[in-house]
Amino acid sequence: MLERRRESSALLRQELARLVQLLGRQLQRARRRGRTPAGEAVGGFVIEEGEAEGLVEELLGEWAGEPTGEPTGPPVAAPQELVPASPLSRTRRVFELSPHEYDAFLLALAVECDARVGRLIAFLNDHAGHTRPTVGLALAIAGRNDPQAVPALLGRPLIVDGLLELEGDGPLPGRTLRLAPELLARIIDMNEVGDGSAPGVRLLPADPERLAQLVLEDEVRRRLDRWAALARAGTPPPLLVAGESGSGRTTAAAAAAGRAGFALVAVDVRPETLGAALRRGRREARWHGAALCVRVDSPLTHLNHPHEEWRVLWEGLRGFPQPVAVVLPSVSCESAAAAAPEEPAIVQLSPPRAELRAALWRALLPGVHDEQALASLGPNFQFGPGRIARAVRRAAGDHLLEGRDGPPTVHDVIRAARAVGSAAMSSLAQRLPLPYSRDQLVVLPRTGRELDLAVAWMRHRLTVFERWGFAKRIAFGRGLTALFCGPPGTGKTMAAQVLTRDLGLELYRVDLSRVMSKYIGETEKNLGRLFDEAYASGAVLFFDEADVLFGKRSEVRDAHDRYANLEVGYLLQRMEEHDGVSILATNRSGDMDEAFLRRFHFILDFPMPERDERLRIWRGMLPPEAEREPHLDLEALAEAIDASGGEIRNAVLIGAYLAADEGRPIGLTHLKKALRREMLKNGRVLDERARRVLDGG
Repeated sequence: MLERRRESSALLRQELARLVQLLGRQLQRARRRGRTPAGEAVGGFVIEEGEAEGLVEELLGEWAGEPTGEPTGPPVAAPQELVPASPLSRTRRVFELSPHEYDAFLLALAVECDARVGRLIAFLNDHAGHTRPTVGLALAIAGRNDPQAVPALLGRPLIVDGLLELEGDGPLPGRTLRLAPELLARIIDMNEVGDGSAPGVRLLPADPERLAQLVLEDEVRRRLDRWAALARAGTPPPLLVAGESGSGRTTAAAAAAGRAGFALVAVDVRPETLGAALRRGRREARWHGAALCVRVDSPLTHLNHPHEEWRVLWEGLRGFPQPVAVVLPSVSCESAAAAAPEEPAIVQLSPPRAELRAALWRALLPGVHDEQALASLGPNFQFGPGRIARAVRRAAGDHLLEGRDGPPTVHDVIRAARAVGSAAMSSLAQRLPLPYSRDQLVVLPRTGRELDLAVAWMRHRLTVFERWGFAKRIAFGRGLTALFCGPPGTGKTMAAQVLTRDLGLELYRVDLSRVMSKYIGETEKNLGRLFDEAYASGAVLFFDEADVLFGKRSEVRDAHDRYANLEVGYLLQRMEEHDGVSILATNRSGDMDEAFLRRFHFILDFPMPERDERLRIWRGMLPPEAEREPHLDLEALAEAIDASGGEIRNAVLIGAYLAADEGRPIGLTHLKKALRREMLKNGRVLDERARRVLDGG
């Protein structure tokens, strides 16, 4: 290795010396055309001809090993086969450089290696600030002055594949040539392969066995394998891998390329940097002998010209000699295919089914052997491969920071998966804690039975829909939609928390002020994001006080009413299609129209509690640790005061503060004072019996 680096270094010096000799010849030609130091001074040039000739002599002495005097002899022959594996030889080979293109490349390289070369080139460019070579100067040094030379150069891999970048404006011969910084480091450091870490570029090594190891639908695997066979034969069409972000599109493309024996260079493109990104990707793919994968996650199409930008993209990929894949969103697939110069091979990655998700979790958690817990991950978290991998990495990081030995447990992974889902949901909804268990929830017996059925609905939906075949009969409505109806404070939020805890999921209360927008289309966009993220993370959506959004649809009187009804219609559609759990709470169920009610699997009533329910709530709200008076009699309060669960909760809390302030245990007097305050605060009218109880000792 050391010997090869030494030989490569010697070759670089020899080639740079040959280049300086060519610059010396160009300097002589400039003199023969009548160029003089006086003319240069008029032009504001700061270097004299004598200094330029001295720079040639100095550089030749350093790089060729000895002063050579006037460069009148023939150019130094390029030792093309001296070090076949050197970076210079690799560059010439992979970019298919002709002799004059190779010299243009050396010219751009020399400027980056030594400032004196830049000063010499500035003299030849007739401008002190133009220290990089121009297209015209590069061709002149090579003796190419015919009119076809510039167009021919611009269509070659030297420029098209980004080995040299064109900079500046004006006529093409006057534009400057700049060597890519990433390539400069590889050549100067004698690192033949490089790390592939150009901005926005990833290098994925070839792995012929990767495709067989991926968790994929059988049809997807067959299509990728067929494309790999065509790539091995040298006749592959472009590969389009469509799907949503995190669905494993780039991994699938890399696996197909690896099956064909190619590494994969993946480059991210955006409309504003499309041309530069494509050249960067082509350069890296050529350098590594890899397939090129273009990742398009930002929309590339205009509304009125749906195929135009895709044509620009395909034009930027034209003539690339290695296999090409394009990773893109599903909604863009048809536009991209229609604009392609030849019919591409299309692979669609749909959201994985529960069995595939479970297989993904198992594949990424080889050290976990709790099959029952692993099986629960697939139904509870509708993640694609990207989010599953993120959750596993997050769990491993948390496990390491906590200083525990061994691999992360399933509980660690569940906690990490919830954190991953929480990050996406937090902008539109608030995560609620789940402190309550089922025995703390006081509801009517029929309401309790409905909650039990709701839990069974979600726990056994995989059995019902997949194993028992009900998915073939029911296209929509496989999730669970529940309507909780009742006055404020009757336990609707607490019931949602208990239900979510029993399901082992997370509960998010939707902030309607963030979802609703005065701008046309924004409400639908927010609702779409909300349901998509809830589906992916397995979260339960809780629309509290949803009357503003779920009331009767209004009669259309103006454009605002029409768009408001469109928003409601979109919501109905998403509710029907949603595969997760959504809970709606309302204080006025009578205001809801039939179109809403038909879409609820469960409608649960939460009336004001009766005497026995109120007594259970009073007793349940006093923690065992709280100091209380002996034989605290709560029956009279439960009997006389028609309070809701929320009012009882607040009264107990205020009574505790009153007792603590007096330095005494919680007594009936404290609770009565607190309950009177709560009832008056809510505008409740007390009857005679209630006043006697609250005013009594």
